[in-house]
Amino acid sequence: RLPFLVDNRPAMMHCHLEEKPPTVRSIRHDVPHVLDRLVASCLEKDPKLRPRSMLAVARLLIERSIVPVLVSIALALGSLLLVSGAGYAVWSITSSLLLEQIQPSVQRLAQLTAAQIRGDDLDQVRKPEDMEGEPLKRVWEVLDRIRTENPEVVSVYTFRMKTPPALWEFVVDVDPKDVDENEDGEIQEDEQGSPPGDEYDGKEFPKMTATYIEGKPQADEEFGADAWGITLSGYCPIKGPNPEEFYLVGIDSTQEPVLQLRNGLLGVFTFLGLIVAVIVLVIRRRNRGVLPGFSRERSRMA
Repeated sequence: RLPFLVDNRPAMMHCHLEEKPPTVRSIRHDVPHVLDRLVASCLEKDPKLRPRSMLAVARLLIERSIVPVLVSIALALGSLLLVSGAGYAVWSITSSLLLEQIQPSVQRLAQLTAAQIRGDDLDQVRKPEDMEGEPLKRVWEVLDRIRTENPEVVSVYTFRMKTPPALWEFVVDVDPKDVDENEDGEIQEDEQGSPPGDEYDGKEFPKMTATYIEGKPQADEEFGADAWGITLSGYCPIKGPNPEEFYLVGIDSTQEPVLQLRNGLLGVFTFLGLIVAVIVLVIRRRNRGVLPGFSRERSRMA
């Protein structure tokens, strides 16, 4: 329809010169606001306020259609990150509470193990050739029994301090030899043995160093992740015959319920994040940009 509905030429000329044309949305309320404003700018009296060419009009249509899409994507991603962040916060709080409950038991198990190991046996185990000796066998029997009687224990080991404060060497490990348990012809990380004398860098485990410095049982202050899943370790010193040497026993305990909790929270909050992101996109879709509305109008005029 024409911008001005008048029945004579003088009135039409007056309207074109003096009157502001009605907005598109005053006639069709479902037209997008951006398209309404673009049409209004094309009908401005002052040529300086109008788009300079159809190319400029097309550029405005494209730019104003891309921006809403980018905003929708940003809002959806932001919502997903926000919900994921909330999930991480819940996991952090929950894992801290669980940690306070589990630490004492892991530490006590390390103390119980240490009480059954003779320091003079450890003193006689220095190199791989000692693996067949009776001292190593006696210590290994203790470690193996602890792991067998406690299904949550995945590894038990004894260390000798080599270079303070964090370079250790294995004395007796519950798995001193490589064993291809799944018989695939390859030795995986959790199938590797640790013979006497193998060096171990304990810099990533400050509580292991604290056991050496303070000379008392310790337990890690956070869960770790390795080939066995989520684990928590406890340590206890062992007195040897030589006061200048320091020994400890370590217990790695897998925490299957904690792993299940983490995976459950991850799944729930990821699902919630996706739902929120979809809701945001749907809401934004209902307020469509220029091109969808423009295409709809063009199809109705055809």
